[in-house]
Amino acid sequence: MRCLIVSKTEAGREVCVGALTVEGTNVRLTKHLGSHFLPADTPYEIGQVWELSYTPRNDIVPPHVEDVLVTSGEFSRTVPNLAQLLPGLTNPWRGGVASLFDGKIDGPTSSGSLYIQNDVPDQSVGFWLPDKDMLGAYTPGMSGFYYRYEPFRIPYVGVAHPPPDRIAAGTLVRVSLARWSKPRDAAPDFPERCYLQVSGSY
Repeated sequence: MRCLIVSKTEAGREVCVGALTVEGTNVRLTKHLGSHFLPADTPYEIGQVWELSYTPRNDIVPPHVEDVLVTSGEFSRTVPNLAQLLPGLTNPWRGGVASLFDGKIDGPTSSGSLYIQNDVPDQSVGFWLPDKDMLGAYTPGMSGFYYRYEPFRIPYVGVAHPPPDRIAAGTLVRVSLARWSKPRDAAPDFPERCYLQVSGSY
């Protein structure tokens, strides 16, 4: 299947790689059962087109239904301008955060983060045309970069650094839901959540 690499995000010492098939389907590239990520030195780069053979994983946990196991791949070419190409391959959400993931985004937390918890959407990746500017900032006392989409705070997890200081309203943005997790110091009955994050803009 011909696939266009559209995102590469940080996952500790590994990376998460997202692609669009020639049919416009979102897939997340993995290599081994037991890991949802790829080594940091994986050859996939944003804007590259690859001919990939892959199979669905048998350990899918919704909403992360895009995961596939890549069995072989061959580099084809590099697309010079994703911003020109992607609008024709995607069907982005438009408007505010209520338009994302079937309207199932919950929150915010006290820090402004958004997430899904009980009402699980049928996908964990999508494209968005926000209705207002997203302004970049760093979390006080931390190194994490995030976008302030008032009154919310949406972390940026892409490998491209430095990220844009401002994403203008109407810019195509790739958003995703992080894996199910809860804070390390959370109470035993604290629910796991998938937090909303920005993985790229074009």
